[in-house]
Amino acid sequence: MQDSEIQQIEATIEELQAKVDLADALDRLHKNRDFKKILLTGFFTDRAVELAKSASQASISETSAKIHSNALIAISGVQGYFNAIYQEGAGAAQSIEEHNALISGVRADG
Repeated sequence: MQDSEIQQIEATIEELQAKVDLADALDRLHKNRDFKKILLTGFFTDRAVELAKSASQASISETSAKIHSNALIAISGVQGYFNAIYQEGAGAAQSIEEHNALISGVRADG
């Protein structure tokens, strides 16, 4: 039973490591100057402000207002996705430590 338990725990660790790796990749992107300029500043900040200002104007058509609203929702969705990646990565890193301790315990009991 010890080998199958360890294999199952190791498989879980691999899945968790994929989440940590994704968070690490996103972190590298966030540190990239071009990514910051184009997406973090250009899209998430500058474009969001432009869309919000434009959507608040009384002269905007209903269709344009809906397009602006959908674009703001998209920006929010991407930001939420990035936040979820970071949260899952942090949780996965903690779980990896716990699973490594489980492996040590199973080996000690075996």
